Amino acid sequence: PWIQREGGESVGSQARARLSIMLAGATGVGQWRMPRLEPWNARLDRRWLAVSTDSSLELQRTAASTLAPLPISEFQEAWGGGETPPAAAFRISMTEGVGVLSTRFRDPKWSARTTVRIGLDVGESHVFWTADIEPSQGAVWSHLIAVPPDLLIDEVIIAERGRATGRPVAWTKPSPDRLWCPLDMARESPHEIRLRGRFPTGPTRIWTPPVPTVVGADTVAERVMLYRPSHVSVDFQGKPQPIPTAAAVSSTAESPDGDDFLAGLGRRIGQWETAGRIAVDQLPRLKVRLETVLATARVGTSLAPTEAGVGVELRLRCAVRQGRLDELRVELPFSWPEKPVIEPAVPYSWASAPDGQRKRLLLRPKQPWTRDFELRVSGPVATVEESQVDVPEARLPDWDAVEYYLWLPRRNAVGE
Repeated sequence: PWIQREGGESVGSQARARLSIMLAGATGVGQWRMPRLEPWNARLDRRWLAVSTDSSLELQRTAASTLAPLPISEFQEAWGGGETPPAAAFRISMTEGVGVLSTRFRDPKWSARTTVRIGLDVGESHVFWTADIEPSQGAVWSHLIAVPPDLLIDEVIIAERGRATGRPVAWTKPSPDRLWCPLDMARESPHEIRLRGRFPTGPTRIWTPPVPTVVGADTVAERVMLYRPSHVSVDFQGKPQPIPTAAAVSSTAESPDGDDFLAGLGRRIGQWETAGRIAVDQLPRLKVRLETVLATARVGTSLAPTEAGVGVELRLRCAVRQGRLDELRVELPFSWPEKPVIEPAVPYSWASAPDGQRKRLLLRPKQPWTRDFELRVSGPVATVEESQVDVPEARLPDWDAVEYYLWLPRRNAVGE
């Protein structure tokens, strides 16, 4: 077959013709044999070839190829440079057959930083694992994750780095200790894999924290964080091996941990972090049991007039006889101020009561209460324009041994 091309671009005594051919339905992966294109009525003295490929593809010469490598700069000097330099340039033999090239998907390379947060509990503990993936070469189509065989997977999500929402992944388990996660598209930009699951932690079982890892990552940094809710006590069995790196973090000191603590994961009781993989023997063995807390309380509510209207003060006197009290829940009416004054200061947050008719003030100290303590919570509940004030009754829903008191001012002090 022949193609007639009229016109063209003249460069001095030379004429340059451009020809484009599109192969519909081709994937770009496989072997490609260049068609033998020769000018008609002209002497052929050299044949050169330049090839550009998608960033996700890798170009190779096959064993049967007669192509000889050519410096890209030499090709561009003769033919001019485009917007993007070609991936490779070749000389094609004048006497032998045409050259054969092959392309395949480039082996992707990436690094991963993983964080696993484990909310300990009796029966089942909750596992929240995040892998921050940083591709450095090629496109990533899927991820293979090594998981403990008894980790129950609830959900896997793919998301852009730092974005709160993502897309669910239709994951499968080719083996009990492997989780295969196909992505929704080829990804060359940073992204995150988020896994949510459960791990059996019965009261008689001694176990090691489950740490999923990304298979095939060039470099891995791992962090493990353990949290204990108020009704759980954790015993550390034995002493783990130290993490041999200066950048490592290994701590079993208890401390609240910002948003995780206020969101209900509990008090952080351990953290391990290193610029590499954490070995199993570098993590502690754990035993989880219920925490028994014996405590009594006196709750007093008082109303008093102020220049702005009516103020309320709640006095809490608690005596802890046994165990550690991590959280104090106080049910209050919706009229209570959203920003109360708490003395001494204690971190707090608000939540709805189960019946939806009241709200809960959640008080979580930086260190658990283990002895007698007293708190005062105050704020305005009515303005001077309001003619009627409802008594802001306070309740401790999780306590049995509680005495309640109410102090009211004289009638003429707050008006009718």
